[in-house]
Amino acid sequence: MPTIGTKQFARPESESGLQAYDGIEESMDRTASIALSAAAMTGVAVLLAGCSNEPAATSEPVQVAVSDSEVETESINLKVANDQYAAPATGPTLGDMFVYSYDLVDENGTKVGDGGGHCQTVDIAGATITQQCVISNRLPGGQITAAALWERGKDLDMTITGGTGQYAGIRGELRATEIGSPNEMYRFTIRR
Repeated sequence: MPTIGTKQFARPESESGLQAYDGIEESMDRTASIALSAAAMTGVAVLLAGCSNEPAATSEPVQVAVSDSEVETESINLKVANDQYAAPATGPTLGDMFVYSYDLVDENGTKVGDGGGHCQTVDIAGATITQQCVISNRLPGGQITAAALWERGKDLDMTITGGTGQYAGIRGELRATEIGSPNEMYRFTIRR
């Protein structure tokens, strides 16, 4: 089974001597989830067998291999043709909301979908404005939603939060580049 990397999970000891798993930072494929479930059940059995008032003897990290054998990855690159945009007349202020819609166009210039979303200002630090953005994209076969924090003026990497139809159950990322320009692009990297 090919391995694309490992994930480490810290096992800090609590005052009761039981160990809590911490530090999970990325989504995992099905194989890692199954391995984690097995590791967790083994950990519960070990904890039940060795329950005592004394702390555990080690705080070594546990490593779980992540396999790419069951993960299908697909990339979709689409041009974004913005058509409607609404922004506050004054600003920037905390809570400002920007609302927009767009068409999704393939490399031949053919409209293949559309979408819309909003970004709300959640932090202002001098000239740096951070917004929470949520978008929905309607494509042939279903929809894909994504969300992220975005520092205005930069490219945007969003987490795909879900999908419908042929996109039900997907994970992945959406990268938006050259935002607000005629060259704006979305790259969907989808894992099933």
